[in-house]
Amino acid sequence: MCWGQGVFDCRNKMITVSGIPAFSWAFAAASECSLMMFNTSTFSGSATGKRYDIVTNAVIQTAGAGVNLFPGNSAGTTATGGQYA
Repeated sequence: MCWGQGVFDCRNKMITVSGIPAFSWAFAAASECSLMMFNTSTFSGSATGKRYDIVTNAVIQTAGAGVNLFPGNSAGTTATGGQYA
């Protein structure tokens, strides 16, 4: 999670998800003008729950990786100016 104009930089990483975690909120969550960067990152493993949740003008940047980049079994959401790019 990234809040309050924070920056989470996870570019160019291979991220392994162990077990099958169940996310009650979302795998990636950004709010309040924060920025999460996952450009050219990859994920292995699986999870259940929402892939991402972006609100109040926050951005998750994936460099066009597509809406299924993050582990999860339900679609991500954006609201109140949140952007998935």
